[in-house]
Amino acid sequence: PNSEPNSESNSESNSEPKGLGSEAEIQEYSRSLELGTALARVSYRTGPGGTTTVHRTVFASMAANVTVMRISASPPGISFSVRANRTGDPTANVSVSSPG
Repeated sequence: PNSEPNSESNSESNSEPKGLGSEAEIQEYSRSLELGTALARVSYRTGPGGTTTVHRTVFASMAANVTVMRISASPPGISFSVRANRTGDPTANVSVSSPG
């Protein structure tokens, strides 16, 4: 449920997120989309015995021509890689890696 007026929300739970591959065991996967705030959220537990909780929040604004992603984990110390590009714009390429 979303308490903000004029906002739609869609929440869904699955046992495994799409695109992570079979090497990671995923538990308590959930995602939500809040159209009123332009926020997409994903969270899940992974690691030995589900000891690490990962949160990913994405904000996108076409008007501002920006997409922002925040990735966090508890406890800290995950490693990840992110690559993004925009079709038709060879200057809009981003690649970020975190050693963990």
